[in-house]
Amino acid sequence: MELILAVDIKENQVVHGKSGNRANYFPLDWGLASTTELTGYVRELNPKFLYIADLDRIEGTGDHEEIIKSCANRLKNSIVTGDHEVRMILYMILPLFQYLEQKL
Repeated sequence: MELILAVDIKENQVVHGKSGNRANYFPLDWGLASTTELTGYVRELNPKFLYIADLDRIEGTGDHEEIIKSCANRLKNSIVTGDHEVRMILYMILPLFQYLEQKL
């Protein structure tokens, strides 16, 4: 089984929320990693696959495009990012498809 780490980010912090109530999303600081800053979080957990939902971009208050690209470069196989422009999705999802194609 292949697992995908899915994270929400807001203001460059990995956050935990419930039921889409984004005003009450708080940094995910209960022990998975020593930091909630996205690149440090990804570095420590070292996932094979990653899905990122950029809440700032969704809400129109900014984006984390460069940080997400930095995370993509850290992963060996791929990164899947949510809620970005098509070019970002293609840039990052293609390695996942290539990996899955090899496994089939």
